[in-house]
Parts: sequence; structure tokens; C-alpha cells
Amino acid sequence: METLELALHALSASAATPEELAEIRRLLDGMRASPALRAPQSHLPPLSEREPPLPRIATYSQGMHGFGHIRRNATIAHALRGA
Repeated sequence: METLELALHALSASAATPEELAEIRRLLDGMRASPALRAPQSHLPPLSEREPPLPRIATYSQGMHGFGHIRRNATIAHALRGA
């Protein structure tokens, strides 16, 4: 059974068979062993030893109001970040 078909069947209303569960476990074990899922080794010290990050600010402008509002929000965000 193809992986996508297996996943779709497992998500259906009926319970998965023992064979399907075993195949899902095998696929998950293979994904967990993949080097792509391992956390990268960092040369930075843990965050608790560094300065806390600056607060992040999100602004919003409704669409169709022109670039003046974008410039205004950017100016406000820079002022708040510097405060």
C-alpha cells in the first residue's frame, strides 16, 4: 500500500488494522531516524546565558489603503522597538 493511501486509510472513520499500525510505526521510526529531523548543533550558548531577545511588534493595515499606511506602520514599529 502506498504511503499516502496508508495515511488516508488510517485517517478514515474505521480503525486501522494491526498490519497498518505496524506499517505506520515503521514509517515513523524511519522518519525519526532521518538526519533531516535532528536539531542542528548550535555554537551559541543557551538563551538563558544570552541577553533576552528584543520584543517583537506586529502591525496590521487593511488592504487597499496605499503605501502611506505601510510607511506609517513601519515608522511606528521602529519607534516602539527603539523605546
